[in-house]
Amino acid sequence: MGRLKRSEKMERKALIVDASVVVKWFTKEEDKEKAVKIRDDFVNGNIEIVFPDLILYEIANALRYNPNFNSDDVNSAIESLLDMEIDIVVPQSSTLKKAIEISFERNLTIYDSFYIALASEIDYGFVTSDEQLYKKVKDLGFVYLLGEM
Repeated sequence: MGRLKRSEKMERKALIVDASVVVKWFTKEEDKEKAVKIRDDFVNGNIEIVFPDLILYEIANALRYNPNFNSDDVNSAIESLLDMEIDIVVPQSSTLKKAIEISFERNLTIYDSFYIALASEIDYGFVTSDEQLYKKVKDLGFVYLLGEM
C-alpha cells in the first residue's frame, strides 16, 4: 500500500473514509458529490482507500434505518462495497490499543477512534463528514472534513 505523507496534504491521496462518507455513496445527503468523487477516484485508480472492517456494520446499520431502504437494498449496498475490492483491515492489537488511548484523550467512541488510530498507524489521510468528530481531531494534521474538500 502507498502511504499519504502528512506533509503532502491531499496531493497523494491514500485515504481512510468513515461510514459518514460512504453512506453518502448510497443516499441523497449533503456533500454527496464530494463523497462520490472519492469513490470514483478509487474506482479509476487515482487513490487508495482502506476500510476498517467495522465500516460494513456501520453502513449496513445506517442504511437499515433509512426509510428509503429495504433489506434487499442494504444487502445490495454492502455487496457493492465488497465488490469494489477496497482493502478491509481487521483490528490488530496495536491499533486497538491506540484507538482506546485516542478515545479517552479526545472523548470519542472507540469506533471513531479506530478510524483515526488506523489512519495514523498506516500514515493515510482520514476523511469524515461528521463535524463534531472533525472538531475534536482536526489538529492531528491528517484529518479532513468532507465538506471542506
